[in-house]
Amino acid sequence: YGVNESSTPALIRSLVETKKYEEALAKVNLLLKDKPDEISYNGLLAEVYTAKGDNQKAREVYSKLVERNPDDPQILMALCGFLIDEKSYEDLLPLLNSVFINDRVSRENKISIVAQLIEDSDLVKEHGDQLILTTMVLEAAYKGDPIIQLLRPEILVQSGKPEEAAEKLEEIIKNQPDNYYAWEKLLLVYLQIENFDMLVKRGEECSSKFNRSFLAKVLYASGAIEKGKFTIAEEELRKAEILAGDDNDLKMQVLTMRADLYYKKKEYDKAFAVFDEAVKMNRDDITVLNNYAYYLAEQNIRLKEAEAMAKEVISKADNNTTFLDTYAWVLYKRGKLKDAALIMEKIISSGEKADAEWYEHYGYILKAQKKCQQAIEKWEIALSIDSSKTHLIQEIKDCAK
Repeated sequence: YGVNESSTPALIRSLVETKKYEEALAKVNLLLKDKPDEISYNGLLAEVYTAKGDNQKAREVYSKLVERNPDDPQILMALCGFLIDEKSYEDLLPLLNSVFINDRVSRENKISIVAQLIEDSDLVKEHGDQLILTTMVLEAAYKGDPIIQLLRPEILVQSGKPEEAAEKLEEIIKNQPDNYYAWEKLLLVYLQIENFDMLVKRGEECSSKFNRSFLAKVLYASGAIEKGKFTIAEEELRKAEILAGDDNDLKMQVLTMRADLYYKKKEYDKAFAVFDEAVKMNRDDITVLNNYAYYLAEQNIRLKEAEAMAKEVISKADNNTTFLDTYAWVLYKRGKLKDAALIMEKIISSGEKADAEWYEHYGYILKAQKKCQQAIEKWEIALSIDSSKTHLIQEIKDCAK
């Protein structure tokens, strides 16, 4: 029946979905024959070319659209989407400056673009500094906006600059003390970089200021546990458990932290009782099973049960180096040295950033195999990664005799 404005665009998209690109192009061209300057029809033409894989023609269509309608929000957003999909960052980033100062593009769309870009690890890795400068244009356009203020710290975190992110977040909460999301992100960054002094300091303020925040309480408790402030941690976990209500996921988080707290207090029976409660609540939580198995191995008790738990964990996540390390450690405690050594080799050759704990554990396994020289080599690597492991100095001396 020819073409009409109401039904043909939907038909064209259906043809694209079924990969009937030539039919779709024919329909678009019929629309454009009557209205060659219609923005939506030209946009459809670019969509068809993109779906067909003819990106150069799609780019030409978008370029003409922008040239004729430089401020049209629909065209600008469509072009941004196209360039993001193409990973054409050199063209995209300068365009964003025009988008961010354009009052016709909604604030929500602008935030959405940046959020999408932050998830693109290639972009952040290669063009993080330029993306930050572009985001500053958005900040200038929306001075003091509590959400837009958080975009730059997020880029810094994704760029591997968490300390700079913390500085920016400190600046934000100084100027916007009621910006809860900035407080929350700040605590998470301090946890990430293991700055437990600041996590405790800011955690106390945040937990008090936002008294109904579950996350603020557990993050404050995390810092308190690491700093040995066990009374504070217990109280914060008590409050967090109340806030968790009937949410089993949140309750599991509290139980896991409480078990860790008791273990670090050397109240092992209490710790394992809490682990039992957590496993009973959710046997599928492999992090809980992993921690439980590791702590049992550390205490040299119920090792057969610990091995079963660790084996169950890696059956569900066999490429997770943390879980593999636990399994190897349990096997070592069980006297299964050859299997433990093979797993440690797999971990070390995984390509992940080296962890001192791996080399420490592997050293003990090699020592048990009477391979002292190799054990010393592994412990020396562990010390080079983490100089605080001073107990290994004596292990090296003993093994060298």
